[in-house]
This record gives sequence, structure tokens and C-alpha cells, in this order.
Amino acid sequence: MENGNQKFVDVYEKFSALMSQNSGMSTRKKVLLAEASDSSSQDETTTNEYKAFHHGLNYTDIAELTPWSSVTIKKKMDVLVALTDDHPYKIHNDEFKKLGRGWTFTRTAVYKFFDFYQILMSHSMLNPGRIAEIINVENHKGGVGKTIIASHVAVNMALKISKRYNVLLIDLDPQGSLRHFFNSDLAKKSDSDEIYSAADIMLEYGFDVYKEMAESEAELLEYRRDFIFANAIKDTYLSNLKTIVAFPEDIEYNAKAWARTLVGDMTPATDLYERVIKPIENDFDFIIIDTGPHQDPLAWTALWAQTALIIPCTPKPLDMHSTSNFIESLPKFFKNAPPKTRPEKMSKLVFTLVDGTNPKHSDYRTKTNMNLGSKYSFMPFIPEARCFENASKQSSTIYELPPGKSQTYINICKASLDHIVSDIEYICLNDINE
Repeated sequence: MENGNQKFVDVYEKFSALMSQNSGMSTRKKVLLAEASDSSSQDETTTNEYKAFHHGLNYTDIAELTPWSSVTIKKKMDVLVALTDDHPYKIHNDEFKKLGRGWTFTRTAVYKFFDFYQILMSHSMLNPGRIAEIINVENHKGGVGKTIIASHVAVNMALKISKRYNVLLIDLDPQGSLRHFFNSDLAKKSDSDEIYSAADIMLEYGFDVYKEMAESEAELLEYRRDFIFANAIKDTYLSNLKTIVAFPEDIEYNAKAWARTLVGDMTPATDLYERVIKPIENDFDFIIIDTGPHQDPLAWTALWAQTALIIPCTPKPLDMHSTSNFIESLPKFFKNAPPKTRPEKMSKLVFTLVDGTNPKHSDYRTKTNMNLGSKYSFMPFIPEARCFENASKQSSTIYELPPGKSQTYINICKASLDHIVSDIEYICLNDINE
């Protein structure tokens, strides 16, 4: 594989050249932006509607993915719009919208179109029997960009329309930051008592009756799957991206897991995989885990479940020292934990908040890669760019930001994320153990 840093340099130069030609904003994006700013206080429905249509496709976009012309696409779309409301492939009124001079369809509508006409099959359809890759984004140092990496990798994967990946994003950080991006209507646990977090599922709250009913392990696994889909998995503005949210109350899991380990029971490390992921691993192509900045049982469950580990780190001496300690602790954890069910394919370091003009940042990255060896050296870095902060203020990722003055930086950040995801795909989907 090509060196990640060199790929980043190549992409940086490419986008810098392209940006000088990309000063305009499409008519439909202008309409969306105007609608989104009609009210100074937008509710969750309005925000998600904006995001859904921001990532929507028009007739021309869809035609580029099919063997048909845009005129033919329109005729075929009309067939689905005219279906009865109870038809599974019916395109409903809230799934298409006139923006500017043309019609835009949400990706939910587009995927119905693909399935109805049996074109552009999803990754899971093309690879039957393949189970989800489990990407754990973890570092026990706070403020290194774990949530930025996890959320943006998840959205990047979900937006790959030619692959049609089904992606699940699990929040294991009791702070619950991912709710801010994808499920901000779930403000606090008391407002969402019917919503189960991964910690709730691991503690088997509300599951006793199913354990009594199950007559076999296979039946119990099926009960777990149904329970998780009914009580924990939440929709987002992208139909193929789901979430399991976290709440501050999830720290209760740590207390109960610590109690088990004090009497020599190391099986809590297996809880996330055995009780949450295994029942649903056939339903997703990628499961991405965002962890908290602590060395605790919640974080251990993610380490045990992972088939790939991404370790975000900033090019700062204190953060790099803490990251080195985290990496050095991994062999001891796996030695004491039960044998893993699924093998780990990759463990890589991703530098975040990198100032490309700061020679110290370059030196820190070089020295860290040398000290850790090729096993952990990885991927293009994530630049220090205000666009991530701007997106967060809007409860969005950079993929939802409208075109503007910072478009060059946005595209450079997107290019870095593209290469991170590309490397994950290459290693994990080709079963390359690094």
C-alpha cells in the first residue's frame, strides 16, 4: 500500500488545484440552506430533513449510477411514487422534494429504487454470509478526537452509495457525545427511558423473561437480536446508518463489572460482543465503536470485541506519552482477558489536530511512528481545521456543511477521511492481518 502521508500530500495538492475552480454553490444547496435558516431555532425534525436532502440525489445523479438516462429514471421513479402506501417500495411524499428547478430524493428513496429494479446491490447482498467488521476507536487520553474519527468514518462509509454499506455506530462513552450529532432529541435518560444503551443491553436489563423463554442458544441469540432492534438501535438521517446511544447512567456498568472482576471473573470483557454485537453482526457491514477516555470495563469490552483498532492521538508530547502507555498496556489486557472469538486484523494510529505548517508536529509524528514500529504507523493525519468545530456547533459532521469560504479545508479533511476508510476497507474486507 502507498504510504499514507504521501497519499495525503497528493490529495492536498489535487484539491488545492480543484478548489480554485469550485467557487459556486448549486441551486438546490442554496434552497436547502435558505430553508434551514428560515427559523433561528430549528427542531430535530427540521435539522434531520435538511441533512437527509443535503445528501439526496436528483435524476441526473441517479442516472450516473445506472444504465438509464435521467428521463428514464424519472419515469421509473414515478412508478414507485404511485405505489400504494402499504407497498414496501413506495416512495412517500417526505422522501422527495423540489429544490431549485428539479426534484431531489433522499437516499431512503434511492435505495428503494435500486432494490425495486434490482440494480446496484448492497455490499451485504453481494457478500452473503459475511459478518460485520468491528472498528474500535479508542485511546484512554481525552481530547484526542475519538468522537470526530468515529462519527466521520461512520458517515463516510454510509455515504458510499456504490457500496451501500449498512453501518452501526455504538457510543460507549457515558458522556453520550454522539447523540449530539445523530439523536439530539434524546437529551437525557429520563426523557428516553424506553431507549436502551449498549451498557443496558450488557447488563441485560429487561431481558430476564427472554432468557427464561429461550430453549436453545440459537433461540436466545434471536431473542437478543429482536430485543436490540426494538429497544436500542436508533435511526439517523441516513437510512443505512444506525446508532446505539449512551447516557451518563451507563457508568453503572463499570461498577457491576468491577465487582465481577474482583472475584476473578474476567468475562465482563466479552459482554459487548456476546450480548450486543454477536446477535446483530449479520445485519451490518461495519460496526464502529466510540469509547470514553478511561481505562475501565466499558473500554475493555470494546477492545475484546474489535476486529480493528484505531487510536487517535494529537501531536503533543503529553498526549503521545499517554498514547504510548495505552498501547503498551494492550498485551497485558489481552493476556488476562478470555481468548478472543474474532481475530484482530489491524491496530493503527491516526494523528488528529495536526498543523501541517508546524515542523514540531511533523517531527512528533515521525518519532512516534519510529518508536511504535510499522504495526501502528498508519494513515493520513486529520488536519487541525475549524470546520470540525463549526460542524459540531450545528450538530453535524463536515459532510453536512454547506459550501463556503472554508471549502478547501473541508475537502482536504474529507480526503484524509477517504483514505482512512479506504485503508480500513482494504485491510478488513480482504482479511489482511497486519
